[in-house]
Amino acid sequence: MRSLGRTLGLAFARTAAGALLVAATALGGPAVGGVAWAHAPRQPVPAPGTVPVAAAPISVVLTTIPPGWDARTDLQPILEVRGDGRAVRSPDAASANRAPGAAPQRTNGRVPVEVLTDAAAEAHTLATADMGMPQNGDSGSTLLDFLGDTPDQDVHLVVYSPATDTGLSDEQKANRKRFADLCSRLLDSFVADQ
Repeated sequence: MRSLGRTLGLAFARTAAGALLVAATALGGPAVGGVAWAHAPRQPVPAPGTVPVAAAPISVVLTTIPPGWDARTDLQPILEVRGDGRAVRSPDAASANRAPGAAPQRTNGRVPVEVLTDAAAEAHTLATADMGMPQNGDSGSTLLDFLGDTPDQDVHLVVYSPATDTGLSDEQKANRKRFADLCSRLLDSFVADQ
């Protein structure tokens, strides 16, 4: 029953995190380019691969918000993965060519569980990383959510203006590259069902 309750709460958790992000931005919250919600104190960022391998998360959701989409209400994730590796990829979810209100294409497939496990470990290291806010911070966002067995294992990463690095330090640029590599690794490991 705990698993069912957790599964039913996944959409709520993602929606709640998005609502908090939107509310913080709308209310003039701090302009941070790499927001990460995790239940850990701020510590130095560990090097990739130095965090112990944890269990695979029960859900991973990757969402991109293109520039100019702030008025659209039909935003969909481009990748959704369950802990057993079953996945759905929606390559046109963030495409300007998809008409407002039209459902995105959905392709069922799999992401290897070992990729999920490694990605979760990397996400935990990025949770305390400063990914900065570019000078032009209104150029879309990328959100990557990992939900674990318990809320203290959840990690919610957000990078504002992912294609822009004007005004960022070398450390912030390096952290953004790690984030982009993590997203690419998840997308590239997707294999469509036959």
